[in-house]
Amino acid sequence: MDYDVIKEQIDTAIENLDPAISTADGTVVSLVVAGAAVPIAGCYGYAESVARKPFPDQCNKSDLFHHAVLKEIPFTTDIEEDVLREKVLSAWNYPPTGGGESDWDTLAASVCSLYSEKRFCVRDIWEARGLGTVDVAIGWSGDSLQLESLRIAIAGKRALGLADVQCSIAIRRNIEIKIVITGKGVDSDAVSREITSRYGESSSFMPAASIYRSKIESIGVMYGADNATMSWRNVGDTDWNISDCLTDRSFVNLQSVYEHLVVTSVVAEVI
Repeated sequence: MDYDVIKEQIDTAIENLDPAISTADGTVVSLVVAGAAVPIAGCYGYAESVARKPFPDQCNKSDLFHHAVLKEIPFTTDIEEDVLREKVLSAWNYPPTGGGESDWDTLAASVCSLYSEKRFCVRDIWEARGLGTVDVAIGWSGDSLQLESLRIAIAGKRALGLADVQCSIAIRRNIEIKIVITGKGVDSDAVSREITSRYGESSSFMPAASIYRSKIESIGVMYGADNATMSWRNVGDTDWNISDCLTDRSFVNLQSVYEHLVVTSVVAEVI
């Protein structure tokens, strides 16, 4: 409620009490009314400002920074207000409540930031036991203390509606990739390096999720191949597999066990 509305209401109340009293501009009564209306309007304004603080669609920019921090949205102080407001509102509109894989990727990424080494990255497998649950695996170099710190971190960031969280230290599984390429002038070494950089031990994708044939084969095409086919095998095996390479998962007494797929060698042949 602004000053003009408040002053008009006070004037009306005085006139209703005694029509003989003038509240016209310049009168003593008008000055008294104005003196009372100003602080009242200020109180209303402050109350409205406080009421807007919890709502990112209505608050001012400084309060918007606070909302961004709560939602762990990276920003700089010179960011445009409309841009930041859109990011904050998006975070509120799509909370990580188990509705989609990207929600859990965000949760896992926030936990990943606690670890400086890539092998301590966290992978969430949100669909393992249904919506509302999430299973997180720490790298094969993890130990019980790191696993406990991971559980604590997840507990502090767990989303509303999250029914259950399971954390585990994953088992490393070494695999080999073979990709056969057709086409002239294809750089097979470049293909091998690209696959290794994406799925190898030093990869930022660790721990690896399922490795799909289509993704590997598209790397060959990306480097100029007319066609490319992939096969894979566990290190030490003799037979090659032509299906996708998937992580195995099982549950024993509600303890999750995961495998981290690591491509240790790549053979790219051009025919």
